[in-house]
Amino acid sequence: GTFPGWWLGRDDGRIEEPYISPNSWEQELLKAGFQDVKIIGYDGQFNANIMALPSTLTMPQKRLTILIGSTSNPQLDEVQAVFRDHGYDVDLCTLSETPPPNQNIVSLLDLTGPFVHDLNSERFMAMRKFIDDLGSCGMLWVTKACQIDCEDPRYAMTLGLARTIRIETEVKWATLELGKFDKPSWDALVNVFRKFTSSIRDPQTE
Repeated sequence: GTFPGWWLGRDDGRIEEPYISPNSWEQELLKAGFQDVKIIGYDGQFNANIMALPSTLTMPQKRLTILIGSTSNPQLDEVQAVFRDHGYDVDLCTLSETPPPNQNIVSLLDLTGPFVHDLNSERFMAMRKFIDDLGSCGMLWVTKACQIDCEDPRYAMTLGLARTIRIETEVKWATLELGKFDKPSWDALVNVFRKFTSSIRDPQTE
């Protein structure tokens, strides 16, 4: 701190101090090609020991399937663009199709409305078959906020379906509640999906 220019971090957001938080370090490590941070050890002062492995050691999957109801929703293009910006290849799939093997899935069926609430018998049977075809792949279902700041309680039926599937099957199914369907939310979706896939590869991280 006694050298000229020690406060050069001002341009990248380090206004109050020259160091960054462990959460900020995690984002920097992810950008540099590391996995999610596995361990953070604090020393009781201002320091932290952070452990993360290079992604190349485990070759994490960089391809995913997006489950859709329609290709006409402009937000679908936004989601695909964000995932591609993070280095993912994206496949699209509907309930009437067999999901690509060995690819985890992001469901955007709630993008146009509360899918489970509006489920009819035909779509229910299609969804049942789709779940049977998942195998060891995981499903991250994106829905509207329905536990905190809920604006439409019909989306809460998704949570009940997810709990039932997790209890009665071996499908790895998680839900992500979003207050808004916008660009900041899609950035958060990528981070949650990354952690979700890490938990599937390493169940001890769940």
